[in-house]
Amino acid sequence: MGTSRETTERQLQDAKTALAQFTAALKEEGVTGAALKRNPKWRHLDAKARQLSGRLRRIGEIEALNEEVASRKAAKLAGAVEESE
Repeated sequence: MGTSRETTERQLQDAKTALAQFTAALKEEGVTGAALKRNPKWRHLDAKARQLSGRLRRIGEIEALNEEVASRKAAKLAGAVEESE
């Protein structure tokens, strides 16, 4: 079973905070631009944030699909009730 939207949003916020803090620390050391993106820890933190963003986007797609399925079921049941009357 996957994680809930709230859990994923919290994890994403934590990952973005960690990335921002590490980026700030690197900038204080004078690391910028391409050198920043070559840093292994920065790449790991960035990958984690991007992974969680993708998960959150997919959760939204699944929720939209579930709403569509529920509305179709409701419409089908409403049609079946009307036919039986």
